[in-house]
Amino acid sequence: MSTTSGGCLCGNLRYEFEGKADSTCHCHCRVCRRTTGAAVVTWTTVAIEKFRFTQGKPEAFHSTKLGIRQFCPECGSHITFQHHDFADYIDIAVNSLDNPDKMPPDRHIWSARQISWAQIDSHLPKAQEG
Repeated sequence: MSTTSGGCLCGNLRYEFEGKADSTCHCHCRVCRRTTGAAVVTWTTVAIEKFRFTQGKPEAFHSTKLGIRQFCPECGSHITFQHHDFADYIDIAVNSLDNPDKMPPDRHIWSARQISWAQIDSHLPKAQEG
């Protein structure tokens, strides 16, 4: 089984997961945009039992009543999101992967909230909400 790894900008946090991701998507929700400062955030979703931090300890932030975001306490890099309704899965920020090219997105979510000038991957399916 293959292992995928990644980490934060400063190298304080490292993580890995086994096997393939379940899906990868561009998220256009306001909370993802505000917590990262990006126009869109690309996430890959894996089973929580396949994911682990291998170095460092992330800080957690309850960004909404729906979930928790984990980030590096040293450099602030945004690493994960865990939705309370889907506790068996974790979303990993694709650009924190060592090789993000291996996780191309397969759809958009929350496209109803997309910033008008952020036109990317228009060929992918779009869900108006999550």
